[in-house]
Amino acid sequence: MKTLILPPKYSEESNRMRKAALTAGWKVERLTSWRVPDYLRDHDVTIYAEPLFAARIEDALNLRFPTPPEDWLLRLPPEMVQRDIRAMSLAQARQLPERGFIKPADFKTFKAGVYPSGAALPDEEKVSGTEPVLVAEVVHWESEFRFFLRAGVARTGSVYFRNGITAEEAGEWNCTAEEYRAAKSIAESAYAATAEHLPDCVVIDTGYIRGKGWAVIEANPIWGSGLYGSDPARVLETLDFVPERRK
Repeated sequence: MKTLILPPKYSEESNRMRKAALTAGWKVERLTSWRVPDYLRDHDVTIYAEPLFAARIEDALNLRFPTPPEDWLLRLPPEMVQRDIRAMSLAQARQLPERGFIKPADFKTFKAGVYPSGAALPDEEKVSGTEPVLVAEVVHWESEFRFFLRAGVARTGSVYFRNGITAEEAGEWNCTAEEYRAAKSIAESAYAATAEHLPDCVVIDTGYIRGKGWAVIEANPIWGSGLYGSDPARVLETLDFVPERRK
């Protein structure tokens, strides 16, 4: 029986995943602290939690949860990203004179966003200059979608932003069937183009760039991504992975 581990902090999304897991006949362990019980070493576990808590579980149980590579966007064909993207260290990014969208390539050590120049990034006292970052051309996303994929097939997904603002209206995440098909198609195409570099289960975000068209936004770990309007029962299908045992 699969065991879904949830963090101590309650949230609407973790509650939705708990309900879906119980309905599917899974065992659910919502930990009461960051201390990981030894008995979980004998369980077939998966997780739905933020990266720092997931790292704690990995260390305690000697596991590695599937995560897309930091430079995955750079492996995609240019027509799938529709913008210039560069990888560098935070120290190098601090020297950039121009405006850009800058984000941590791995853990969220600082806030991703548009910076007027590299000088506006957090200084060395706050974040080490060795941190890897991605620097992208500034574009306007008219819509942004998220898809939970397994073996290259999007099991569920939804729109989540429109022009940088939440797409939720009265609990609904509405989009047209045509939009959904186009956003889903590029997510699945991006997986197919780079399958050898991605885990079997992964989240891919796509969207429509004003004046350019549909493009890939980023890839995220399946176990740490917000649900938005996705179906928790279908998300659960993508969380039924086997974590890698550390050597």
